Amino acid sequence: MRISTSMIYSLGTTSVQNHVSELFKIQGQISSGKRITTPSDDPLAAARVLEIGQSQSAAEQFQVNGTAATSALQAQEGTLQQISSILQDVRALAVQAGDASLTANDKLAVATELQGKYDYLLGLANTSENGKYLFSGFKGETQPFSETSPGVVSYNGDQGSRLIQVSPSRQVPVSASGVDLFQRIKNGNGDFEVLAASNKGTGVATPGSVLNSTLWNAAGNTKDYKVVFAEDTSATPGPSIYTYDIVTTSNTTINGVAYAAGTSLLTNAASNPTLSATGGPAYPRTYVPGGAISFKRVAGDTNPNPWDLGIEMSVSGTPSSNPTTGTVITPDTFTVKGSANNQDIFATIHNLVAALKTKGAAPLSNTVMNTLANLTQAEDAVNTQTANVGVTMKEVESHAGANEDAVLQYKTTISKLEDVDIAQAATDLALRTTNLEAAQKSFLTVSGLSLFNFIHP
Repeated sequence: MRISTSMIYSLGTTSVQNHVSELFKIQGQISSGKRITTPSDDPLAAARVLEIGQSQSAAEQFQVNGTAATSALQAQEGTLQQISSILQDVRALAVQAGDASLTANDKLAVATELQGKYDYLLGLANTSENGKYLFSGFKGETQPFSETSPGVVSYNGDQGSRLIQVSPSRQVPVSASGVDLFQRIKNGNGDFEVLAASNKGTGVATPGSVLNSTLWNAAGNTKDYKVVFAEDTSATPGPSIYTYDIVTTSNTTINGVAYAAGTSLLTNAASNPTLSATGGPAYPRTYVPGGAISFKRVAGDTNPNPWDLGIEMSVSGTPSSNPTTGTVITPDTFTVKGSANNQDIFATIHNLVAALKTKGAAPLSNTVMNTLANLTQAEDAVNTQTANVGVTMKEVESHAGANEDAVLQYKTTISKLEDVDIAQAATDLALRTTNLEAAQKSFLTVSGLSLFNFIHP
C-alpha cells in the first residue's frame, strides 16, 4: 500500500484530534461531575434519568402541596380552637342568664356581652388563609357568611371541600362547608328537642335524655309528641293540683301499635281532661316538679298496650296558671320532636340575646335550657371538625415523610446513573493525556520522515 505524505498528515491529525476530544470529554465530566452530559454518552441511562427525573419532580410538587395543605389545616385548626373558646364563653353567659336574681340591667349587660360573642363568632366563620376562606367549601374566594338582618345569617358558599393532592393517590380536604359546621347542627340533646309553647306558667323543661335509642329510633316512630298540663284549683283550701298527659301530634306507630294524631298515650283515647274528685280538670298522671316524665306505660295508665319510646324528660316549676275552676284554658304545653340538623348557632345565640331583653323569667329559663342543649351539639360539631383536621394533618405529615424519602431515593438513583466516578475519571484523564502525548510525538516523528533524507549526493 502506498502512503502519501498527505495521508500521513491526515491520519496523524485525526488521531491527535480524537485523543484531544476524548481528553476534553473527560475534563468536562470531571468539571461538571456528570458522566452523562449528552444523551449520546449513554442513551439507555439518559432515558432512565429522564424517567426518574419526572417522578422526582412530581414528588417534589407533592412536597410543596403538602406544605400548602399543612398551612391551610393549621389555620383551620387555630380558628376552630377560637370558635370552641367562644362557644364556651357563650355557655358561661347562658348559665349566668339563667340566674333568677338578675336585674333588668344585669340581663341587658349579659345580652350586650353575648352580642359581642355573636359578632366575634361571625368574624371567625369568615376567616381566610392566603386569600381563601376556610369555611366556604369549594368557593374559596367567596365570603361564606353574611348577616341579612339581626340574627339571620345567610351562607354564600357550597357544601364542598377544596382538595390538595399530597401523593399520587391521595387528595386531602383543606377547607370545610360552613353551613354544616354552623347552621346544620343537631338541635336539642341530639336525639330530640323539648320546646315550650306560649306557656303562661313557670314550668321549665330539661332537654331530656334517651334511655333506649333502639326504641326511640324504631321504625314507625314519627318522634312528634307533646306533654300537656292542667291545673286543678278546685281543691280549696289548698294548693293547686297539676296533672299532665302525653299526646301524639301526628300519626305514629309505637311497639307495633298505630296511634292517630291527638291520641293520649296514657289512655289510648283522644286526649281530653277529665274532672277530678273536686270538679277541676285533670289528666291521667299527677305532676311532680322535677320528677321524671317517662315516655312509656307506667302503673296507673289505662292504655292496655305496652308502649315505650325509650326517652324521658322533666319539668320544674308550676307549668300552668291560667285556668278557672273546672275549665282548661290554653294549658301549658311542651313539644317533644326528634332532633334535626337545622340548628343555626347564630340564631341560637341571637334568640338568647332577644330573650334576655324581652322575656319573663319562665320563658327566659326555657330559652336558656334550649340554648345550653343546642350549644352542646354545636360544640360537638366543632370538636368533630377539629378532630377531622387533626387526622388530616397527621396524614399529610405521613405523606410528607414518604415524599421526602421518595425524592431522596430518586436523587440517589439518578446520581448512580449520571454522576461521574471521580477516581475513574482521573485515571482515564491521565491515560488519555499519555495517549495524546504519544500520538503527538509519533506524528512528529512520522511526519519528519522523507526519502530525500536517505539519498546521498
